Amino acid sequence: MEIVLAAFAGAFFSFLFVKLAEHFSNIHDTRKLHYYSLLKIQTILNNHLNEIPENIYEIDHVIKTCKGTKGYTPIISNKPRRIEFDQSVILNLRNSDIINKLVSYICKLRRYNVDVSNANEVYDLFRNALIQKTIDKDNYKSIFEIYSSVLKNIKDFIEKLNIDTKKILCMVRIRIHKDKTNIFKSIFNKLPDTNEYDFKDKVAEELKELEKEIAKNKEKSKNLY
Repeated sequence: MEIVLAAFAGAFFSFLFVKLAEHFSNIHDTRKLHYYSLLKIQTILNNHLNEIPENIYEIDHVIKTCKGTKGYTPIISNKPRRIEFDQSVILNLRNSDIINKLVSYICKLRRYNVDVSNANEVYDLFRNALIQKTIDKDNYKSIFEIYSSVLKNIKDFIEKLNIDTKKILCMVRIRIHKDKTNIFKSIFNKLPDTNEYDFKDKVAEELKELEKEIAKNKEKSKNLY
């Protein structure tokens, strides 16, 4: 009887150990996927911090060109471009605050992309018509003025989007530091579903650091030319 009980206890504890190991492994994997998603999002938002100013520059060029059209017919080839975001990267996130911010951000990006694509499509249509001489220069100039006006409104929108990009990037940077994965954190510390009560203050501090980094990079870029 003792042998049977010992065998049963051994099998039971072995089974329990395997299940616990699977449980902790799943927790660790979840945390790891969350962490890697944060790293990917950080890369995407860093790229956006380059793309948005580039698009603002192209918009300013169109507006400036439109103001100086007296005496000649302007034709431009460089236009503001779409800004992409791979939505699949948010699927493994476990922080609802960041997920909500990103969903709102993606919606704003989608609106920008639709507006800028439509504006560019209409402009290209009339530019090609001018080149093919199916419309006269006066009509083309009128369309170009409308295009410039539309881009000015888009610029106002994308400048606000740039502020959102910085704030969300700061949130992500803080979470990367806090949620960095290791087996001990996975076992003994639950991954937070929402941000801590003092998170807003930390974002404000991180934003100051980010602005310093941006200013420093701008200065480096100037020295290259």
